[in-house]
Order: sequence, then structure tokens, then C-alpha cells
Amino acid sequence: MALEIFKGASKAMAPIIARRIGKDEFLRQLGEAWAPVVKKETNIEDEVSEAMKRIKDSGFQKTFDAAGITESDIEEVLSKIRREKTYPTVRMTPKVGRNAPCPCGSGKKYKKCCLNKDQMEGLYKEEDTGRI
Repeated sequence: MALEIFKGASKAMAPIIARRIGKDEFLRQLGEAWAPVVKKETNIEDEVSEAMKRIKDSGFQKTFDAAGITESDIEEVLSKIRREKTYPTVRMTPKVGRNAPCPCGSGKKYKKCCLNKDQMEGLYKEEDTGRI
């Protein structure tokens, strides 16, 4: 667990630091540290169970106890992370370049044919890379 407040602290000092920083700050940092590894599509009960097992196995159980962190707090942190996770949008149709032939079949370049119409409908954005 890479909570910035505990970097360099021994396991014996961690409970003292946890009491000093307070529960809210502890949970905030915990959320930041766990955000990259929490998966959105897994069962929340499994995530909480796995997190509790990791806490116990890491030897930092006393730290969590000292900060007053309960299993429901862990579930709340994990739920918040999952709610905030986003996935890239996937394009259903291939991106049409400005200088490519228009997909409508007119034979004109896209920029001279349907680009303005698509921009009005919000289908084309200049900064859109088309990558996922």
C-alpha cells in the first residue's frame, strides 16, 4: 500500500500516524492509492473481501484499526473508486478524415460534402483522434 503519509514509516509507527492524520484523510489517500488497481466490473463483495485480506496479510491491520477504518469504510472507498472509473468510448463507425472521400457516396471530399452537417450533429470533432 503506497499511502504517501506512511512512506518511510515503520509498521510500529504507522498506527500513531494514522491516528494523527484522521480517518477522512486516511480514506482519501487510501482511495488514491487503490484507484489504479480496482476493477469496475468485479463484484464489490469480492473486492472488499480481497482488500480486507490484503490489509491483514500486509501487517497493517493495527494501522487501519487505529484510524477507525471498518469494513464498511473500505466498501465505501471501493464503491467510490468504481463509480468514478471511466472507460474509453468505442467508435461504432470508422473515423472519416477531412480529405477522405465522403462516405455518402457523392464522390466529393468529406470536408466539402458532409463535414459541416456532421459537425452540427456533433458527430465530428476536430480534436477527436479516433483512438480507443
